[in-house]
Amino acid sequence: MCGPIAAFMGGPKSIAEVSNWVETVGRHIKQADPKHLYLDTSGIFRSYPKVLDNRSPDMTNFEYYPHWDAALGGGLVKTTAASFTRDAATVAAHGKVYIVNELGWDRTNWKTADDLQQVLDILAGDANVSGDPFWALGAHLDNFCFQPIPAEARQLPFAESGECGEWWAL
Repeated sequence: MCGPIAAFMGGPKSIAEVSNWVETVGRHIKQADPKHLYLDTSGIFRSYPKVLDNRSPDMTNFEYYPHWDAALGGGLVKTTAASFTRDAATVAAHGKVYIVNELGWDRTNWKTADDLQQVLDILAGDANVSGDPFWALGAHLDNFCFQPIPAEARQLPFAESGECGEWWAL
């Protein structure tokens, strides 16, 4: 067994191996279809910038949930509105397209509506951001509008601290 299947069967053991896996899969895809766009969804470029040196990915992304910073980043990386601009510039400097894959948009992520608006303004105005879909929008309703996914949080303490999306549903 060789190539991507062998790498998958063993599974990456370190962040550097994840980067190598991204490139292995990308080379395989590009070999089969050289014009195929390849999106690196590993989300490791903030903690392992060398992944941006991989040649096969055309695009990369990140998911922004500030309330997870302490759990996932050891408290070292604080996500702010400026994070979007910094990350987009970093990715673009490596000649890749940058997509904000997901962003949390409830009160546990952005404490005020003004905080969220600052993020939205950056996403709308930063030429290095090529996509910014919202998380928690579901299928079309009968009238062809989107529906918010988060269930209504009827418990104020949970809505203040839990991941519910109650505050700014689109």
